[in-house]
Amino acid sequence: MIVIDPRGYEPVEWCDYTGDNLSAFVSTMKIEKNEQWQDWGAHALNVLRIHGVMIPHPYHFFKFDDWAMRFNQLIQNL
Repeated sequence: MIVIDPRGYEPVEWCDYTGDNLSAFVSTMKIEKNEQWQDWGAHALNVLRIHGVMIPHPYHFFKFDDWAMRFNQLIQNL
C-alpha cells in the first residue's frame, strides 16, 4: 500500500488521497472540512476492522498529523 505522508497536507487533501489508495480494499468517505478528519478516521476504523486491519482510534488523538503518521505505519503493508 502506498502511504501519503501527512506533513504538508491539509486533512481534507490527505483523506482524499489516502481514500483513493484504499479504494481497492474498502470504500471510504469524503470529507469537506479539515475538522472532519476524525470522522473519516472513525469510518476507516470501522471498515478496515471488518477486514482484520486495526488502525488507531482517531478520537484518541488531538493532532491530525500524529494520528495520520500512526495510521500509515499500520496500513503500509496492505
